[in-house]
Parts: sequence; structure tokens; C-alpha cells
Amino acid sequence: MTSAKTDVEIKAWFLGQAVECSKDHPVTTEELRMHKHELPDSKNAKCLMKCVFRKCNWLDSKGMYDINAAYASSTKDFSDDKTKQENANKLFDTCKSVNEENVGDGEEGCDRSLLLAKCLTKAAPQFGFQL
Repeated sequence: MTSAKTDVEIKAWFLGQAVECSKDHPVTTEELRMHKHELPDSKNAKCLMKCVFRKCNWLDSKGMYDINAAYASSTKDFSDDKTKQENANKLFDTCKSVNEENVGDGEEGCDRSLLLAKCLTKAAPQFGFQL
């Protein structure tokens, strides 16, 4: 059995993916830091988020949030912590409404990715996740 990932480990993984994605979607160091959890809304920043969400399979080929893939990641990441797994799923549920939003880039997924990132970042603390 693997142990549950910590918030720090998950944040480090996402940051690593963001650095990797920044090769195709360059952003400034300031944008990458995302001070005060305020996400930049430049085209490259939005598409960087899309790249990260695609790497974890949370965004499908039509640019939609794949909540079942998010559930699967919580099952894997929190395999020995059912409370954290349930809280992660509640967090994912909170943000599923991003699929109902009208976005300017259609199936590309950059705009929806920014909406998803903002939702997850804003809601995470109420479910016990520190970003």
C-alpha cells in the first residue's frame, strides 16, 4: 500500500508540470508564482493550465473538465486516507460547474482550464487542502 500524498507533494508535482508546460506556453516568473493564489489570465497562462490539467487527465480532448479522472486521482493519491479522498472528491464536485460555463476558446480548453484552476484554488481550503 502506498501512503497518501501530502499537500506539499501534490503542489510540488503540479509546479513541476507547470514548469514543463511553460516550455510550450511561456509565462513570466511572476505569473508562475501565482502570488496570493491570483491566477494570471494571459493566453499563455491559461494554456499552461490546460497543459497541466491534460497531464493529469482532468481535461478531455474537447476541453472539458473530466471529473471522473479527478476522482481517480484522489483514489490513487489518497489511497490510505479515506477522509482526504472524500474531501478531494467534494472539492472536485464543487468545481464541476465549470463545464457549464461559456468559454471564448471552445474546445481548445485554455479558458475553461483557468476557470477550473480558479475554482480549485479558491475552494481547496474549505475542504482542508493548503495550496
